Formats: sequence, structure tokens, C-alpha cells
Amino acid sequence: MSGSESGRTVGRMVRVSVLTLLLEGTLAVAARTVFADPADDRAGFLVFFTHPTLATIWLLGLVAAAVFLVLPVVWLSEELERRFRGRADAWIPVVAAAAATVPVLPRALSAGSGPADSAGAWLTTVAVLSVAALVTRRAGGGRGLRRNTPAPTS
Repeated sequence: MSGSESGRTVGRMVRVSVLTLLLEGTLAVAARTVFADPADDRAGFLVFFTHPTLATIWLLGLVAAAVFLVLPVVWLSEELERRFRGRADAWIPVVAAAAATVPVLPRALSAGSGPADSAGAWLTTVAVLSVAALVTRRAGGGRGLRRNTPAPTS
């Protein structure tokens, strides 16, 4: 990974991706609360922000998602840019679509979810990962994670 001379470090990328995921999660919870049926108990999902223990667990989950999903999407998109040319920003949705199967696969294989539920969860995960990876990639203003690595000559 590049050093601090380029302004882009792993720590900075983790912070930016966690903040982006937190903002996306907050918007999702707020939208769900606003549009929830009053008889539906899903509006009680807001407790994740107000209960300290649940908020801490949720934040640790966001850090894990940033490290194990967002950063690999950024790294792989930049590797694909280096190997196959093109722009890393164009590769991010492709890589995010592949990475979105990791958290959605257990839901898709469960007996209670139908194809529409699984497809909606997968599309939502692709959108969340794509936005988080794009924002994270732009965080340092640097060109890539491996700035000093020469491009292949073949």
C-alpha cells in the first residue's frame, strides 16, 4: 500500500469507508422509519443508534465491512485497471457486484426468502458497496493503492 507521501493510507481509507457506510446506513434507517407502516414494528430499528451496546456492535460490523468488503473492492478494481487498462471507477461496480454475493448468499439460500427478496438485497448491496468504494478510492486524492508499481510491459 502506498505510504503517507501520497496522502493515501489504509487507515485513512478505512475511516472514510466506515463513515460512508455509516451515512448510508443512517439514510436507510431514516427512510425505513419514515416510510414504515405505523402498525409495523420495523420502525423500532432506530434503537441501533440510541442503545450504546448495539451502536458499538453495529460500528464494529461497519469496520469489518469496510476492511473485508470495501477495501478489497477498491484494491481489485485498481488491479483490473492496471492489468486490463480502462478506469478503476468503471471496474468498481463490476467488482462490487461479485463481492455483493458474499453477504447476500446466506439470505438467498434460506428457505424463507424468495427470488425477489434476494435480488433486492443483492442490488442494494451492490449500490452500497459501489458508492462506498468510489468515495473511499477518491479519499486520498492519489491515483492508486500501488502508485510506485510499474505497469506490465507485455
